[in-house]
Amino acid sequence: MSESGMWLEVRPPLLLARYNNHIERTRPVVWFLHTGKCMKTLHAHLDYVTAVHFNRDASLIVSCALDGLIRIWNSSNGQCLKTLAEGHDAIWYVPDRFGSTSIPLTAILIIVFSQHVQFSPNSKYILSTAHDSAIRLWDYQTTRCLKTYTGHVNSKYCISACFSVTGGKWIVAGSEDHKTYIWDLQTREIVQVLEGHSDVVVAVATHPIANMIATGSIDSDLSIRLWADRRTSA
Repeated sequence: MSESGMWLEVRPPLLLARYNNHIERTRPVVWFLHTGKCMKTLHAHLDYVTAVHFNRDASLIVSCALDGLIRIWNSSNGQCLKTLAEGHDAIWYVPDRFGSTSIPLTAILIIVFSQHVQFSPNSKYILSTAHDSAIRLWDYQTTRCLKTYTGHVNSKYCISACFSVTGGKWIVAGSEDHKTYIWDLQTREIVQVLEGHSDVVVAVATHPIANMIATGSIDSDLSIRLWADRRTSA
């Protein structure tokens, strides 16, 4: 692969990538990992693709982009199976004239740009983040947004979120206030806030079988921190 390529997701024997050059930024590319042969180019979005992710058996791919859409693809034939609109709930109401209460309110649609997506471990749901400081849980079969998680800060950076299914069911995400937030998946309540970074936490990852979380920060911090549940760690 050329130096202009960016590796995004590996699920042997496949590798999913997005190019950095201007022309290809809207087209995720699927490669055979062992041969380096391009298997499929997905003509996916109308604007830059910001994230891609395989489901558990690599039969599906989810992608999101600055066009405000989340798309689910068949990884074998490149067919788009579903499209989710991240901004469908983001409607703000403002008066036609500020300070006037006698003029009817006009609905203005604010497009929310998806910046990160991930399949759940059981491949039934999709988690997405956006610049409106909200994390959304989707049923991609029905294209419905089931739950929204808030309380963190995300208005500028591309911040990831992920599932944690060890010792419970949680949602984990970084934040621009230098913290890492953990929500109860069902109740949407914040159950814990991890503090230790000195800059924006943009990356999070959870261990598949142990109660461990890895977090990464930028600029003045540039550190990766590992967090473990004291009740289960040796």
